[in-house]
Amino acid sequence: MLRTFPHIRFGLMVGVRGGAPNPHPQDAKEDIRLGDVVVSGPRGSHGGVIQYDRGKETDDDFDIQSHLNKPPGILLKAVNMLQSDHGFKRDKTKEYMADVNAKAEMLPDFGDCHFPGRGQDRLFKADNRHVNVEGRQDCSACDLRQTVRRRDRQSDEPVVHLGLIASANRVMKSAQHREKLRKAWNVSCFETEAAGLMNDFPFIVIRGICDHSDDHKNKAWQPYAAVAAAAYAKDLLRIIQPSEVQKAPRAADVTNLEPEAPKDPKTAGDDVSRTEKNGNHSETTGKLSHHGGYCFLGEAKLDNVDKALASDRDAFREDLRRLM
Repeated sequence: MLRTFPHIRFGLMVGVRGGAPNPHPQDAKEDIRLGDVVVSGPRGSHGGVIQYDRGKETDDDFDIQSHLNKPPGILLKAVNMLQSDHGFKRDKTKEYMADVNAKAEMLPDFGDCHFPGRGQDRLFKADNRHVNVEGRQDCSACDLRQTVRRRDRQSDEPVVHLGLIASANRVMKSAQHREKLRKAWNVSCFETEAAGLMNDFPFIVIRGICDHSDDHKNKAWQPYAAVAAAAYAKDLLRIIQPSEVQKAPRAADVTNLEPEAPKDPKTAGDDVSRTEKNGNHSETTGKLSHHGGYCFLGEAKLDNVDKALASDRDAFREDLRRLM
């Protein structure tokens, strides 16, 4: 991607994931609720994301050893400015969410992304397990007496939390493991994608909270949480001035991306067939064209995209348009 679009400066990883709730005795905004937004930010020696499945086993526990990069300065500066706007009610996140809701009402297939209601945000005690009922994906059979009492908020607007995000190659569905990591590392969110990219691309993580990272999770809050995260991301880009973007280093330079080796023009247009052998299994990957220095999807399989190249940017865009 960076070879095809070399002027990319940074990225935003936006989506929904599970939160790490921590009910506060006085301030309800300090507690992470469903529909809130968590943004990765440096804490101590960590850049904003910790990889909680990387470390070493000891006799007593698993010692997390995670050293991931922090988001680029241009994004951290914008996050701090936007936090100030939120404090003075000058942000546009709520306005952007209202725009999406208005459009969703005119598009029935878009789905319901309205606020589900604070009564649908139930935090069960860590030792309480979900009761499965065939054909249902809610907590109708769970014991509501086992929920945690939390202070009411004065507003149902999403609260933005800046903190550590725990990332791993697995979904967090254990309230007890969630609590253990939250208390040890003060994490605010659990997700599955950021750690694998954090040291290879400058970006910040923005997650709408759609569940409590336990086995009571369901999809009821996903549409609203997705809109909240997307609205915040749009608001964050509003803060960043184009002149600041131009001054920011290119992502390709920050990641020390090796330039694409020039292709021999004499071989342009040649069709190449390659066969991979894995034990007794043989697979023909198809025709791959080697033309230039830009990524071309063509007929190549995903694991061979890097070997399929187009002659220029216009060819890439045309190929992408036809595929879409």
